[in-house]
Amino acid sequence: METKLLKIEVIGADDCLWRCRLADRRRAVNVAPPVFEMNGRRRVARLVGLAAVGPASRLAHGVFEQMWRGRFADAPDLELEMLFRVAPDNPVIRFQYRLVSSAGACLTKRYGSDALEHFRLSLAAFGECREVHLS
Repeated sequence: METKLLKIEVIGADDCLWRCRLADRRRAVNVAPPVFEMNGRRRVARLVGLAAVGPASRLAHGVFEQMWRGRFADAPDLELEMLFRVAPDNPVIRFQYRLVSSAGACLTKRYGSDALEHFRLSLAAFGECREVHLS
């Protein structure tokens, strides 16, 4: 998916599930795969068979949306769906992960709290960064 401000590239590597490349093409942010605790085991979303589920579509309010899906390399009964949404004139990327299991896998809390890592990234290439929490 690409707008005049950014491009989303789905990579599927162990250290970079997807990348946001800025329009200037000089800078990019690599986003590492999420990590989940399922059935008492830590699982990194190392995916195989990663592919777009159809082309990007334009929603009624002008936002573009695209879904990707891949299987966990170490658990073929688990899939990760990734939904990306971007607006043409906005640098914000909305993304959502969804786990799908054909064998009844469950998210667990072995130590009493969620062991969930949505993503990891480095912003070292950027001189100034600001974190914004949205709910």
